[in-house]
Amino acid sequence: MAAGDDLTAPELWRCDPDELGELLQEKEKAVRLLQVEVLDIVAAIHRGNVGKTLGHRNTLGMLQDLLRLSPTEASRRYKRALNLCPSQALTGETLAPTLSFASEAMRRGELADSQIDTIVGVVTRLPARVNIKDREEAEASLVEHAKRYAAPGLAKVGRRI
Repeated sequence: MAAGDDLTAPELWRCDPDELGELLQEKEKAVRLLQVEVLDIVAAIHRGNVGKTLGHRNTLGMLQDLLRLSPTEASRRYKRALNLCPSQALTGETLAPTLSFASEAMRRGELADSQIDTIVGVVTRLPARVNIKDREEAEASLVEHAKRYAAPGLAKVGRRI
């Protein structure tokens, strides 16, 4: 049974341990890539002020109402979208994401939500006196460390930064 085969839960018993591990990784990457699409939609909703247009308080309110998210989860998704999705200048020009290294890794399906939240948190909490080059180096370092560490380990790296 190949890892890419569509299996229902009752048929998963047929897989050997390695196949189950591969299948889990494959499906997790697919979920992460779908989440990127959701964040792009959230960014578009924010840019177009769609929440208010549709009668919600704002984008956060729309996320809470339509997706039945807690305020905490709505806020996390909103922050991810604002920091990791392209935006638009007043001229209509597409602007790169605020956190371009993390955005690229996210778009490859390499980052878990908790890792993304850690990176966003660390970089956005850097003091204002930290210049752009140093911010980018900190972000790139965190993305690199995310290949080896889950969010708690990544947070330790962030504290050292």
